[in-house]
Amino acid sequence: MLPDACVFEELEKGQALRDVVLEVLRQGPGSISQLAKRLKEPYNLDLHRLALAGYLKAMADVGLLEEREIPPAKVYALKPTHAPPTLYDAIARRVRDLGLPEPEATKLIVQVLFDLFHRPIFREELRRAGFEGAAGLRDASAEDRQTARRLFAKSPLRLPFNDPAYLPSNIATDEGQRLRDAARGVLASIVLHEFHAAGLAQGTKQATLGA
Repeated sequence: MLPDACVFEELEKGQALRDVVLEVLRQGPGSISQLAKRLKEPYNLDLHRLALAGYLKAMADVGLLEEREIPPAKVYALKPTHAPPTLYDAIARRVRDLGLPEPEATKLIVQVLFDLFHRPIFREELRRAGFEGAAGLRDASAEDRQTARRLFAKSPLRLPFNDPAYLPSNIATDEGQRLRDAARGVLASIVLHEFHAAGLAQGTKQATLGA
């Protein structure tokens, strides 16, 4: 029996390995060796190379992945039709549509994610949404950050060691209230779009973040 057989047993229960492979490939295409390294760190999946090659081939055969011959290696990539936007992508697109300066857009996406998850938002999550800047964000305490990290134990998304986490602006301030109102608008637009219900909503003035 291969040493990683337990991983495939877990796959049968919850599709965990498939989800992690897809998550890794969202970071970009890779050869079998490259993907093995990405799975080992930070996902702690030490798969036998032959087992991984067979699994990637199987995913390509059922149409989940593209398999390309780039001698001397085979390179695997997500097929566009099998790379649906993540929650972070959907929120980022709505925030970007507002045309805000980068610092204000970053504050807004932290507010939106905080309203959804009710916890500090990690820098890695911002990166998944295409944001890098952290200027003007409130740092979460070490205790709150550690508590939030535990929620990622069973998630395909792995956080770098000591990844900082942020909180939205204080709701008691004018800026905090504007961010909260704008975040509600972003979340509402995503829900209405997802359920093709925008035509049922009466138009309202778009929330702005300016003074």
